[in-house]
Amino acid sequence: MNSLFLRIVVCFWLAMGLIVTGVIVVMSRAEASRSEALAAIDPSALATEARAIALADGLPGLRTWIRETENEHPMLAVYIVDKRNEDLLSRDLSELADDRIKAYRARTVRRYVDDPGYVEGMEPESTLRAAHRQAWWNIRRLYLNDSTRYELIFDPMFTPGFGDFGHPNLPWLLLIFALTVSGLVCYGLARYLVLPLRDLQVGVRRLATGDLTPLSMGTASTRRDDVGVLARDVETMAERIRDLITMKETLLRDVSHELRSPLARLQVALGLARRGGERLPVQLDRIERECAFLEEMTRRILESASLEARSGTLHALVLDPIVDRVVDDARFEASTRQVGVRVVRASRPLCLHGDAVALHSAIENVLRNALRFSPSGSEVVVTLKEEPGPVHAWVCVDIADRGPGVPQADLDRIFAPFFRVAAARDRNSGGVGLGLAIVAEAVRRHGGKVSARNRDDGAGLTVSLCLPATGQDAGTSPHAHLPAARYATFNASTIAP
Repeated sequence: MNSLFLRIVVCFWLAMGLIVTGVIVVMSRAEASRSEALAAIDPSALATEARAIALADGLPGLRTWIRETENEHPMLAVYIVDKRNEDLLSRDLSELADDRIKAYRARTVRRYVDDPGYVEGMEPESTLRAAHRQAWWNIRRLYLNDSTRYELIFDPMFTPGFGDFGHPNLPWLLLIFALTVSGLVCYGLARYLVLPLRDLQVGVRRLATGDLTPLSMGTASTRRDDVGVLARDVETMAERIRDLITMKETLLRDVSHELRSPLARLQVALGLARRGGERLPVQLDRIERECAFLEEMTRRILESASLEARSGTLHALVLDPIVDRVVDDARFEASTRQVGVRVVRASRPLCLHGDAVALHSAIENVLRNALRFSPSGSEVVVTLKEEPGPVHAWVCVDIADRGPGVPQADLDRIFAPFFRVAAARDRNSGGVGLGLAIVAEAVRRHGGKVSARNRDDGAGLTVSLCLPATGQDAGTSPHAHLPAARYATFNASTIAP
């Protein structure tokens, strides 16, 4: 039972069930006591006592006797009526007593037998046997000293509330019982709910104060109900916020560092340009290059931020059309530099779960790096293929060129923002060190991994992107639901960023 709603419902249902069960038990016991008490009373003895009091004390004595008798036997109603059927205590007669006295006045004999089935549905069998003794239903005459006649009527079926259960404080006892049971159950439920919520509250307050240390919700995160789900979601949210803030701080630091150099060169170039002279065109060209570099850096930063901000929802898609669009754009760009782009396809379409925009950006950045550093007259080869693996199949996309490659010591660093190998720091290629960082971010969003290695012949660089993929048959719709994910590898053999 992992639903908090169901737990609350069951707890309250249990509390009500315990209360009802307790009331039934108490009432059953009280009913047994009622039957036993009626069986122990002799109505003839009570009538003899009433006659004696009527002769000795008159009406005041009879009124007192009625009250005392009913207090002593709360399951029994005692009426003394005059010839107008009015009770001495000015009370309304019970239904049975009223029927009996009217039948008596009309001289109609009503038979009551020692059979619980004769009176319909009045009391349990044991009580009916005690209440239906013939002596209870006899109407007895009482005479005062002045010969005034009254009739004495007993009603053993009378139910004056809780008093007939044999205990004058029974209503209070039942109330105390109900409050105790419900209070204990509700206290346990409240404690069960509040304690983990307090742990959650402490963690959220820590987060609100800016404490970005790893957040722990204590016992709340170990629960399997809605509170546990909430606690784990908050922990995930806190971790994501911490990562985003760390990433933004790192990005801000890197951007600040990278902007110092072009801004300093701009200031120098502007100072020289103000002097005029024959080197003015050279300084203006320098200013133009630095402005273009700043514009490219800004575009890349915005592109990286856009990828980070995109929703994490991945959709079923086919990789081939994405590669085709990237290759078409690359061919147009490469034609001006006499660099060819050739595609070698797999035997069937390659399917995966992914974000088409992020994958397009990742593959485009890798392919543009390959074109940027490819020598004129060379060819970039894009190969799509599917390879078996020890556990799962692999989908491979190889983008190979004949560039100079990357020093071995820098292979693990080229995916960091603003990192450039020494050969690229003159910015002749126009790079700002964010292209492969965007690739790494896109791969991370797909739950994949990225790595780089130089080609075996030393001419070029191989960048491997590993992404979750599906293994569907060719022809499957890109929008179809896909089975459990496998890993796909995109091997991009390129030059340095």
